[in-house]
Amino acid sequence: MSSMLALSGLTLYVAATQAAAPQLASQPLVTDEPSRITVRVATPLNALQILAESSVPPEDIKTGAWTMVDNDSWGLKWEVRREPMVLTTTGQTLRIGTTLHYKAWACKREKKPWPLKGHICPQVASCSGAMQAWLDATPQVTPEWSVDLHEVPGTHPLSRCKVTFLNIDVTDRITSALTSKLGEVAGTVEERLSKTLYHSAETAWKEIQEPLALGQDLWLNVAPQGMQLASSGIQDAQLVHQIHLLADVRVGSRKGASPVTPLPKQLSGIHAPDFRIVVDGEVDYSHASRLLRESLRGRTYELQGRTLTITDASIQGQGGKAVVKVDLSGGENGVTLYLVGVPHYEPSTQVLSIQDLDFSVETKDVVLQLASLLFHDQLRDDIDQRTRWQFPDLGAAITRATTTSLNRSIGEKAKLEIQLSQVHVRRVETSELGFRVTAHIDGNAAVTATP
Repeated sequence: MSSMLALSGLTLYVAATQAAAPQLASQPLVTDEPSRITVRVATPLNALQILAESSVPPEDIKTGAWTMVDNDSWGLKWEVRREPMVLTTTGQTLRIGTTLHYKAWACKREKKPWPLKGHICPQVASCSGAMQAWLDATPQVTPEWSVDLHEVPGTHPLSRCKVTFLNIDVTDRITSALTSKLGEVAGTVEERLSKTLYHSAETAWKEIQEPLALGQDLWLNVAPQGMQLASSGIQDAQLVHQIHLLADVRVGSRKGASPVTPLPKQLSGIHAPDFRIVVDGEVDYSHASRLLRESLRGRTYELQGRTLTITDASIQGQGGKAVVKVDLSGGENGVTLYLVGVPHYEPSTQVLSIQDLDFSVETKDVVLQLASLLFHDQLRDDIDQRTRWQFPDLGAAITRATTTSLNRSIGEKAKLEIQLSQVHVRRVETSELGFRVTAHIDGNAAVTATP
């Protein structure tokens, strides 16, 4: 269908008119907030019990020589035999406890017989007793990747040990020594838990950077930015630390680079929303150009007694804008015009369009040579009506592509589990190859790593 334009009082029509291609400044792609992936580090409580059991052998709490007291008048020594360690929990408090049986001996310092010089301390008395000893802990993670038990030792005598001959109660002295040993238990447990935590986080950090193939020409790429402590607590007979790995999570046709970023030395305070996958899809320009060409080719416009006919049309991207190139015949060499607009996707109508479409600055100079504002408006409106493409169920298509084999092992020591909920098409940009459709898929994600 040709468009007949009333053209009166127009200036000269230039037969061979070529508008220069627009030169648009490049625009950086929008950066999304990092997503939050939960890294779960779990240590079975029975493993902690075994660790505590091995840190202090059953008969290791003892003195080898006399400990002199009361201005070196008396000497004491003791040995302790403990029962197996028992681990219990009350709410979020962890208790490692045992029952201790101990025996003490006393000696009285006296001079050696003449003519010998010096002193001796012969044993003169002994006693025995028992007590309960424990260590209460509420483990927390520090920013430096260590675990602090926040331990509080405690003891309760079941029977006291009193050297009656000397009237000395050695229970409190033994309690002090036991408290020191409990501190050694805490240090051993803290060291092991810290190593487990760091190695698990390091494993998750490294493994998750490996691009994960979801299908043909479809990749899950995760670029971690930091880690943030979430919580520590006791769950299902395990000591569980949850850390949020903050990362840019994208699904697209491009395979990301191999991991190069090391685990940060400290946990960060970067804010992150709940987990979301950013899906980058592309609608090829060739497909959009073919539809536009089929709808425009052959359309005619009468201008100063000449007929201009659209012979070709195509779309490309530049500087974040969509550029429509239109070729018309009717002069010696024809006419090439360019229109520029902003790509937009409307979820309610499921239509991809080019908004604010208008001739480029270079093309407007050519249109002035053609001397027809009416031609300008008619051609622009015709192209504007034909740069609208419907993509039904784009969100559903993105979800189907993304959920393919998402829950799987990553590397040899980590497992990724993702649950997706709602998809939102957020924006459409232009790239070298086509319209880049960016969608956010909300959900939650977790990584379980073994050191």
